[in-house]
Amino acid sequence: MEREPRPLMEKIAESMGLTEEELDVLEGLRCIRVSDGLDEPWPVEDTGPLATGHEVFKTRRRYYAELSNACFNQLCIFPTEVLLELFYAMQDVSRETGYITTPAETTITHVCGYWRQLAISTPDLWNVFQYSALRSKQRPLDRLEVYLKRSKDQPFDLWLDLCDIDTVPGRSNTSDIWRLLKQHSDRWRVFHVVSDENTLFGNFHEELENVSAPNLEILGLCPDASPHDQWGPLVLNVATWTPNVLLQSQALKYVRLDTGSFYDLRPPLTSVVELRIENRYYDGFRTAVLTTEFIDSLFRLPNLEVLSVFNMDLVIPDEALPVTRPRIEAKRLQHFRCTWDLTNNLGSYFLLHADAPCLESYTITDLYLGIENQHFPFSRSETDEDPFPSLQTVAFLGASVDAGSVDHLLEMMTTMKNVKHFVLSTAANSQPNERQFPLYLAAHGVEAGAWPGLEKLTFNADHPTLHDALEPLVKGFPKLNKLSVPQKTFDSVRPEVRERLPRAIELGALEDTDPLIPLYWYPCGEWLDSEFDPFLMKIEDVYEEVCGPLRSDIVPMVT
Repeated sequence: MEREPRPLMEKIAESMGLTEEELDVLEGLRCIRVSDGLDEPWPVEDTGPLATGHEVFKTRRRYYAELSNACFNQLCIFPTEVLLELFYAMQDVSRETGYITTPAETTITHVCGYWRQLAISTPDLWNVFQYSALRSKQRPLDRLEVYLKRSKDQPFDLWLDLCDIDTVPGRSNTSDIWRLLKQHSDRWRVFHVVSDENTLFGNFHEELENVSAPNLEILGLCPDASPHDQWGPLVLNVATWTPNVLLQSQALKYVRLDTGSFYDLRPPLTSVVELRIENRYYDGFRTAVLTTEFIDSLFRLPNLEVLSVFNMDLVIPDEALPVTRPRIEAKRLQHFRCTWDLTNNLGSYFLLHADAPCLESYTITDLYLGIENQHFPFSRSETDEDPFPSLQTVAFLGASVDAGSVDHLLEMMTTMKNVKHFVLSTAANSQPNERQFPLYLAAHGVEAGAWPGLEKLTFNADHPTLHDALEPLVKGFPKLNKLSVPQKTFDSVRPEVRERLPRAIELGALEDTDPLIPLYWYPCGEWLDSEFDPFLMKIEDVYEEVCGPLRSDIVPMVT
């Protein structure tokens, strides 16, 4: 039996909110019903390749909708509570990748009349809105109006990626979006906006200054560009933080900012638990230089547990270098990550001057310990109390570590005394001498007695000399029980070397292990920031060079 011509099927599927595969199932069912004499075949004149006229389209669409309703009718006998749990589960699945290709709530409204009525009358099915200008074919304003109306008085979560929105014809202007959203600011729970230099926010900071959003918990203000950009490159020295937007949002738990934010969009940070400050496009055009006074104030935020600082310039005056400088108390900080600069070194500044009794993980990207850093101390006085008693995971991503770096490395290791898991991901295209790290660690780290409680090593790099370092590592770190390496390195370890390893040591390939580190720090389960985490981007090239294509499950969540 002749099946539906493809152009018409595509049009019907799109109008019903179904995928072509789902509509193919209904078409297969129609063929069975025709064969069984339950339905009549399509008229001959309507089955040709040009059968895409409006009347034919309406007839076929009506038929498939009625057939779909008949198939799913039996589901309507389920209790409302059961159906709603099913709807919520469908939403969870549609959001697993971080970007909603087809909103589950939209698909649900096309299943049958009862499902549509139930879905539309359930406000919390419509209180999460995501839009990406580069991915979406629809104008966001019309769809946003529908979601705001159907969600009624529910807390509203907004995720907007406006990159290039002003350069694409037919897309809504940003001012129209702000005008609509301001009317519902008292419902904002998530307000997360990222953009680029092609989408200027105009006077957005003035509009946000007097907005009342008392229930706002998650905030992303990443415009990249600033109205100041029209005057040419600027350098902004940040010594203090004076909030100028969302002043009444005192319940903020998560805040993400970029360099554009520092010029015009400064929210209150006192209540923040997780803070990300990241230079998303490091092109030198706009620069926010952080001073030690500002950095100190961040560490001292009373509720801060997670801090991420990426590619931000830092000015450290000579008087801030001595280890005798007063300590900075980061009382609740649990996870800290930052980039490593040759001269203005935030990572080392933190190790020298911070006391963080709750710190659990410390992550550095672009780590370089060459001779250029010799003027900068890496460890504290031996009489100091342990500044990081809870620190158990240390990760160096995109690291360049060679023989000349050993002394600096040992100084860092002795400052972090209780490490149990060490992760090393070397820089992409690193030199052969920088791939000898296991030997350096075996020869010098063991000798210095650093990290006596080390239990797990993860080397995300091709270390050709690993087989020579295995036995010294095992002997030097008596509590070591797991060593994870890339598959190529794993295969290079000779069988006789593996046989000599104690049975308590698990040697495994990275492909079979959990993700390297908690690269993504999610504040909630429904995390819809569609932009890549820059720390993940830093190791992606290395990972693919050593292990193959990056896995989708390397997007973990801190729990």
